[in-house]
Amino acid sequence: MTGPLTLQGMLDAAKEKYNVKISMVILGSKSVWMSGNKKQAERLEWPVEKVFCTLNEIDSIYAGKKYVLFNISAETLDGDEASTPVLRYIIP
Repeated sequence: MTGPLTLQGMLDAAKEKYNVKISMVILGSKSVWMSGNKKQAERLEWPVEKVFCTLNEIDSIYAGKKYVLFNISAETLDGDEASTPVLRYIIP
């Protein structure tokens, strides 16, 4: 049995699916993670739910919430700016 999905796991899955290098993750108007930002690097190992709760300063996700939307900035493997979808994390 695997544990909860981490932010790193979510980014790895998006990287593999869309063949891009992710440089930034945004939740609403809040910066979740930026490549090279050492203060935010620890968040990569956090479960996605912890990231959401911490940034929204809440103890837990309310029962009716079905998903969380993350915006990402990325570039192609050739270094060009990539058009990226919104990542929808489905709450288990």
